[in-house]
Amino acid sequence: MISEEHKRELSQQARRLLEQAADKFRNDPADREATANTIRGLIRIACVEFGLAETDPLMAPANALINALHELDIGKVKPILKRPKTALQQESQSTSAIKAHAVVALDLLMKYESQTKASFHISKILQQLRFSTQQAKIIKPDTVRRWRDEVRNPENSGSELVNMYNLLKSQPRPFEDESLNRERIRNVETQLRQLVQGMGAAGVL
Repeated sequence: MISEEHKRELSQQARRLLEQAADKFRNDPADREATANTIRGLIRIACVEFGLAETDPLMAPANALINALHELDIGKVKPILKRPKTALQQESQSTSAIKAHAVVALDLLMKYESQTKASFHISKILQQLRFSTQQAKIIKPDTVRRWRDEVRNPENSGSELVNMYNLLKSQPRPFEDESLNRERIRNVETQLRQLVQGMGAAGVL
């Protein structure tokens, strides 16, 4: 518990902090110090209201937020300020995985048949499995070829799709076996089909 005198002192400090922060914020809505001071002022008000010390565990989340705001100045982003992964983001990750596998499968099929035929086979599989993206509700051969162009574009280096694609390409002989070309093509298609079906069964599509 804190004394009445300390409560009065905290109330005065809170008032000053809120007033100063409001002035700064009016001039610059992006002023993080103004935001931090507002939080400090509210902490003091809560301490007065409930008779708590500023270091009380109940104040920990607010103090953590102040610390996180200061960490931004040195380029660190605390988890409290990071955007949480939503269902939409998880869907995006699984979509990137399917697209990356499709492009790897397309690369392999193009060893044995034309790009036109290979992209047709890949798109047909994804259509049968009712796979779609936000950009393409129906996966056409052109869609698959466009994914390959995305992967090969240097400007997309470091994207989730490219990273997944590179990881798959680094694995020894992905999707492939030592059988005849016709059987190899069937094997690649089967592997892609099983992948999409497996991700759907796991609830990630």
